[in-house]
Parts: sequence; structure tokens; C-alpha cells
Amino acid sequence: MRTFPCQREHSLPPAEQRRLTLAALLLAVSGLLSRLLAYARDAVIAWQLGAGPETDAYHAAFLLPDMLHYFLSGGALSITFIPLFSKAVLRGHEDRGWRLFSNVLTTLGGVLVLAVITAWFMAPRIVPLLFPGFDPEQLALTTRLTRLILPGPLLFFAGGLIIATELARQRFLAAALSPLLYNLCIILGGVLLGPAIGVEGFSWGVLAGALAGPVVLPLLMARRHLRYRPRVDTADPDLRRYLHLAFPLMVGVSLLTVDEWFGRYFGSQYAAGSITWLNNARRLMLVPVALVGTAVAQAALPFLSHLAAREEWDRLADQLRGTLRATATLATVAGGALFLVALPFTVFVYERGAFTAEDSRRTAEALSILSFAVVAWSIQTVAVRGFYAREDTWRPMWLGTAIVVASAPLYAWLGGLAEIRGLALATVIGMGASAVGTLWLYRVRHGTPLLGTTIRGLLDGAAATGPGMIAGWLAVRLWAELSSLPAGPTDALLRIVIAATAFTPVAVAILVVRGGAARSALIGALPRRYRHLLDDSKRRSTGEPADE
Repeated sequence: MRTFPCQREHSLPPAEQRRLTLAALLLAVSGLLSRLLAYARDAVIAWQLGAGPETDAYHAAFLLPDMLHYFLSGGALSITFIPLFSKAVLRGHEDRGWRLFSNVLTTLGGVLVLAVITAWFMAPRIVPLLFPGFDPEQLALTTRLTRLILPGPLLFFAGGLIIATELARQRFLAAALSPLLYNLCIILGGVLLGPAIGVEGFSWGVLAGALAGPVVLPLLMARRHLRYRPRVDTADPDLRRYLHLAFPLMVGVSLLTVDEWFGRYFGSQYAAGSITWLNNARRLMLVPVALVGTAVAQAALPFLSHLAAREEWDRLADQLRGTLRATATLATVAGGALFLVALPFTVFVYERGAFTAEDSRRTAEALSILSFAVVAWSIQTVAVRGFYAREDTWRPMWLGTAIVVASAPLYAWLGGLAEIRGLALATVIGMGASAVGTLWLYRVRHGTPLLGTTIRGLLDGAAATGPGMIAGWLAVRLWAELSSLPAGPTDALLRIVIAATAFTPVAVAILVVRGGAARSALIGALPRRYRHLLDDSKRRSTGEPADE
């Protein structure tokens, strides 16, 4: 039986650990602000158009561009380019890294241009296949909006590659600001053009945002060190290595992406507004995922890649374990908080103008179920980075594809039973299977046990979430008894604030007292002059001696 002598949950030196924590914090704040802008965007759509055939067509119009982006680049830009570029820089071959950058951008960019042009002309034939439940008028609108959005994948490809060079150098500002500008442009498109041309105004905003956010802004920030010369060299061994690593991410599928595709495909066959209700619920669910899972994963990959490039496998294993435990803990807390405020959160963000109380109710029903997917979604997002840091992309691709294929009948069956509530439940089950499968596969292939430390993180989170939810529920119940405000966004906001005021101190206090990776992450994010206060309180509660 193999033993694992190194079981520490943090292996990076304190300075590097703090940089990782601050990078994750920066990206988490960016993710939160981006989500807030996304909700402002969706709130404008809901206010102007409500939830119906036109909004369903708008959300559906993203499917073909998203599929094109996924299968021709997708996550391959950051996930496979960062380890290769980082290795070149660390080994003193920076010119080689920039040659790879130029080759990938020119060669694959040319392929993507041809694909976008082909999809533009084929859209009237493809859209009816993707949305069999739409009527002719919806199909015509969806096709028109799809054609407006189609250049987006090309712009995201070029910009994503530039941002990947920044992330490989552990520069996170471009990645943090890019989505903010993208969402801001969509809002401006809707506000300025929406009154005149309806939902098409938002689509023009998408196109402008895809140019300004992912391309122009990162280009300005990286201009001093960016090196690009048009280069097409299919015999380049570095390009072939990149394609070998990226190919499974391009042709394989993951439930992280396909879940949304399933929602749009099956949702087109349900009542008008179903795609919009499920889409809105999904966006709200992704708030805690962005704060915990996505931000941590994006920040951790460069650090894990550096450890892998230096072949420091024990430190990589320890860092991945500690990161997963903290992620599991915080995601459990975040998922519980989301469940607690599912209805008021929905009402506050969306219920105004043409978006009715019934729309809020249907959205909140799906959100209550999706809140249980926050933990698995976050764990999956972080755990798979352990593979990518090792330049191992084929195995998670096969696993992810198998889970998607196995999940498709589940979505169809549960969706047929309960429409969008069934689709939300299928998401919870499918993501749980995906997360557990990823942890198991990493243990089998790379010898690092991850499931145990993840379960400990879940238990830490559950210990904090339970009392926090009770406190939040009691506070909201008391408010409901005393308040005379009518139902609406103002009452919903107050309910959220009251629930958070009761929930947060209880949950955070329990996390700090229990210790673990989540507590270390919380303390690491504090300014240095405040951290000793929590360290001293921990020592007093456990009887540990002070540091000499």
C-alpha cells in the first residue's frame, strides 16, 4: 500500500501563498463585479422585455457562437497555453514562448475566421436544428441575433490568448478587468439602442463588448512586452504539443459547458419563457461559483503550473489539497447562503418592468435547486486544474465526455417530468458525478488522494452553514412578522441584507474557530497588521503558545 508522507495542506512559501491568495481575491472581486454588471444587464432586459419568446430568442442566439468558440478554442487558451508559456519563461526560452503565441494566434485564428464565415451563411439551417420548439418567428429572430454575435468567438480567441500571456506571468489585472468592460458594453447597447431596436440593441452591445473587453483592453495593458509576428508553421513541435494538449479540450465536452446547452435545447420545447427563467437562475447560481470556484481555479493554475514545471510534485499535491479543501468549505457556505435568499435574490435582480412576480417565482424555483450544485461545480472547476498543470488534458476530456453522454438522457427524462425544475435537478446530479469522478481519476492517475481532504472541507463548510442558515432564516421570519412593506425589490433587498447580517457572522466565526484551509485563506486575505489578531484568538482558544 502506497503511503503519502507529505500531508501538509499548504506547501508554497508564505510570500507565494499570499500572492496566490491575493490573486484569487482580485479575481473573485472581479468576478463579483462582473456578475453584478451581468445582473444589471439582465435586469435591463427583464425590465424592457420581461420573460417570453423574444428573450428566449436572445439567450438562444448565443448557443451557436458558444459552440464554435468551445470546439475551436474554448478553455484551451488559458488551460494549455499557460503551462507551455510558463515553462518556456522559467527555463530561459521566452522567445520560444512568443513564437508559440504567434503561431497559435495566426494558424488557429485563420481557421476560426473560416469557421465564423461558414457559420454565418449556414445559420438559417443550423438554428432550427438547435431549437426544435421555436416557432418560425422566433427562429427568424434567433438567426438574426446569432449572426450579430458570431464574430465574438474570434475576438474572444485573440483576446484570450493575450490574457493567457499575462496570467502566465502572474499578472492578473487584464483578466480581472476584461469581463467588466464586456458586460458594461452590453448594458450600454441595451440602454442606448434597446428603446429603438429592441433586443437587437443588446446583441450589438455584445459585439462591441467582445472587441473592447477581451481584445482592446488586454492589448493596451500588454503592449510593452507583447511580441507578435504573423507565423504559420504547422511543423513547429511546440505548436504540435499545444494542439496535442488542446485537442481533447476542443473535441471533448464538459458538463460545465454543456449544461447550458442542454438548458437551451430542452427549454425551447417547454412553455414560453422557460429558457429565460432557467438562464436567469443559472446566472444567479454562478455568483458563488465565480467567487469561490472560478476565481480560485484561475489564480491557482499559474502557481500549480510553476510547481509542475519545476517537477516539485509533493508541493503541487499539497497545494492542490489545500486549495480544494478551502474551495469545498467556502462553496458549501456560499451554496447554503444562496439557497437561503433564492427568492428575494431573484426578485431584487429581475422583478421590475415587464418581469412579473410569476417570472420571479419560476426563476427562484430553479435557483433553489441549482444552489445545491455550487459545491460540485466549484470543486470540479478547481480539481481539473491539477490535470492541466501537469499538461494532462486527455484523461479529464474522456471522463467529461462520458459524463455528458450519460447525463443527456437524465436531462431529457427529468426535464420531461418537471420542465426547468427537472433540468436544474439534472444539473445537480450531473455536476456531483463529474466532481467525484475527477477527484477519483486524479488519485488513480497521479497518486494524490483528494477525496478525503475535499470531504473534510465539506464538513467544515456544513458545520458553519447549518447554524448560519438557521440564524438567517429566523432573522428573515422576524422581519416578515414586523414589516409592512409590499412585496417587491425593496422588500427583497432588505430580506437579503437581514439574512446576510445574521448568516455571515455566525458562519465566519465557526470557520475561524474550526481552522483549516478556509480559515488560512480568510486570514491570508487580510492586511498583515490585522492577521495577528485572529492568530492570537486562535491560540487562546486552543492553548497554543505564541510564536517566539
